[in-house]
Amino acid sequence: MPGEAYNVGSGEQVKTWMAAIEIARFAGAPAPESAANGKPYYEIPVQVLDSQKIGRLGWHAETRLRNGLRDTLEWYRDYLSAKVAVTA
Repeated sequence: MPGEAYNVGSGEQVKTWMAAIEIARFAGAPAPESAANGKPYYEIPVQVLDSQKIGRLGWHAETRLRNGLRDTLEWYRDYLSAKVAVTA
């Protein structure tokens, strides 16, 4: 519906420090120190999106959160590599 806001997510509950560790791992970077120690340091310690509203329109998640994080980082790597190649 025009002008409406929708949450689009897997419905999986995730601790933000665990998501930070996964993102760092997929990026080949060290985990943030406090995340690596399991000490939450984020404003929101746990995040889960309620996608029921968009679900009523027939949408449902097809990708698990972990896979989506990995795929998103791979997409950005490919996209940025292509931009660098074009500008070089």
